[in-house]
Amino acid sequence: MLFNESSLNRSRLPHGISHPNCTASAVRDTSLNSVPLLLASSIILCQIFNLTVFHLWRNREPFMLFHISLSYSSLLLGLAALISPISRLSPWTEVTQTFAASGVLLYGLINRIAVVNTFLISLDRWLSVEFLVW
Repeated sequence: MLFNESSLNRSRLPHGISHPNCTASAVRDTSLNSVPLLLASSIILCQIFNLTVFHLWRNREPFMLFHISLSYSSLLLGLAALISPISRLSPWTEVTQTFAASGVLLYGLINRIAVVNTFLISLDRWLSVEFLVW
């Protein structure tokens, strides 16, 4: 369990709130939930467009597989980024906590995969320039 309710000092919570997820003002709620939802949705739509273009591309070079895998990892990263704002909009329960924690772990894992993929693309570009094959 990520949150131990018995360790919570309820007398410190403002205005008699009985759960650890505090209410936020409208501006803070917008910045914490609407902006990440908008950004994650735009990432997802852009990567679907990229993957559609890659799918329709005829006679693509083998190095394009790195770019296709980067598009897939970015698409998965956008999907994982949706978890956090969705869990903040939901009532805070143990299931929501587990959902939020798994979203953070999933986001971190997919982010590392995208960084390694970007490194492989950079290495491929460097090798193709440094050791040109005719």
